[in-house]
Amino acid sequence: LDRTRYAIVTLARRTALAAIVLVAAQHGAEAGRLAGSLSGIADATLQRLMLASPAGWASGARILGLALLFAALRESANARAVIAVAGTALIGASYGWVGHIASHPQRWLLAPVLATHVAVAAFWFGGLAPLLKVISHEPHATAGRIVARYSLLATWLVPLILLAGLGLATALSPGFLLLSSPFDRLLSVKLAAFGLLMALAATNKWRFAPRVASADGDSARALRLTIRLE
Repeated sequence: LDRTRYAIVTLARRTALAAIVLVAAQHGAEAGRLAGSLSGIADATLQRLMLASPAGWASGARILGLALLFAALRESANARAVIAVAGTALIGASYGWVGHIASHPQRWLLAPVLATHVAVAAFWFGGLAPLLKVISHEPHATAGRIVARYSLLATWLVPLILLAGLGLATALSPGFLLLSSPFDRLLSVKLAAFGLLMALAATNKWRFAPRVASADGDSARALRLTIRLE
């Protein structure tokens, strides 16, 4: 990626730094939530309790994982892959340490499912901004190869979001399909939103993406539009 590599790496590094700040801020705000007021954020005792809790460990794992991703972007290709996989694994695993999954009797089974759910969503949405840069600035042949590669990976990975999500929903709320609680109805809204996203993604894959490499300007513009909608 001769024209966009620097821009994409810069975007990734800035995103990792912003995520570290947000994770730290969220962790600090949890003490205020427990106290029931903003004054809890400044309560040193509550903050120490939060640091020693599973939520504290999860936040620490996410910050470390993000720091590894930030560092990976400076390394050679082989080292980058190893460091990035380690960082991604830490971030994904951290979601199984807190919330409903952490106290579920089948945590050992559901935690990897949740990590998969999070990781595939991150791959899907994390790839959209770089794709826009590639389609806008790289030669058509290069952009076509990148879009084709992304589409191939997404075809196999993105359905895992639905499968993992349905599995988690069924395990956490056995009456999910009956829509008997606000939790179930919220999940149904998420499923509907996912369906809309899949429709956009399918349009990209089958209609616009194959034409990018052929220097079809209209298809490239349409692809950029649908990616922005996603």
